[in-house]
Amino acid sequence: MRGALAVGLLGAAIVPIVSCRGATEIFVEARTNIAFRDGLVTTFTVGGPGETEGLAPTTESREPWGDDGFVGSLAVVPNSGSDGRLFVKVVLGIDRAATSCQPPRYAGCIVARRVLSYAPHERLRLPISLYAACKDVPCDAASTCNVLGQCVSAAVDPTTCSGAAGCTTPGDPSLPIGTDASADGPGQDALASDAADEAASDAANDAPGDAADASAEDGGSTPPTPRRVDCKSASCNLLLGETCCFDESQGTGTCLPAGVTCARGGSTSVISCDGDEDCNPGVLCCFVGSGAGMECGGASCGPYTPVCHSTHSCAVGRCTGLGLGYYRTCQP
Repeated sequence: MRGALAVGLLGAAIVPIVSCRGATEIFVEARTNIAFRDGLVTTFTVGGPGETEGLAPTTESREPWGDDGFVGSLAVVPNSGSDGRLFVKVVLGIDRAATSCQPPRYAGCIVARRVLSYAPHERLRLPISLYAACKDVPCDAASTCNVLGQCVSAAVDPTTCSGAAGCTTPGDPSLPIGTDASADGPGQDALASDAADEAASDAANDAPGDAADASAEDGGSTPPTPRRVDCKSASCNLLLGETCCFDESQGTGTCLPAGVTCARGGSTSVISCDGDEDCNPGVLCCFVGSGAGMECGGASCGPYTPVCHSTHSCAVGRCTGLGLGYYRTCQP
């Protein structure tokens, strides 16, 4: 990066590289719906117009993140007297080291970009989401990948920067993210009540989550976690209003934040439960067909098929069928 910006990292145990100064600041918050595993690295690159694709990363994070997906935060201030545009690029290496993720293809990587201007004497909050659906979707230097894996403009609409959600890009709602942009982490999730947060935390402590559940291929029996859905590439939190958008043709899933709709039909289905524990007491999780998905039904699934993906057990029949992709259903 040329000396136009001063940068400091906060959160996720990342050490600041340059101290921040002044009131004019952009606070970048990175989050992902990819589950952490050893070896994952996230890089942050900031610069002026047209710089970020060719620059070496400004800094990187190798620290693990929890179920909230909070990767880290980056505080950026302009050079003295400069309130110009800022280009931000965040890269998460999935199948390769993030430093090996190179333009224009970015194979095996997730790339997110933002373009915005500083607001004099204001601190802008810039949430950036690294979606599982965006792996191998490079977009171009002026665009970013949204929750549906589509390239949209990376330019931030300045009218979105005043709200609690922070600066957002048109066509991309971003993952839910905390309202407390402090050095202590992402803060309380803006889309969950205190009770929901506590219940989600209890569920996470009771079991390792459906993302760790055995798939249909290995026949394991990891205990299910209430109100969490195995979405193949992530664990969706139903208490926060998330759902799983599963693409059977690709064998991948994406956790969608509250208020974002997955278009049903074809090979794409909404997965809102993967076992009875995700439904109210006495209500079964039912597979209602390809292109529709798995939903909480009633005391019986009626003409539909009971789901046993997370429990691997059935009241009637055997848990052997593949109802949708790799999700298990009860078969006679």
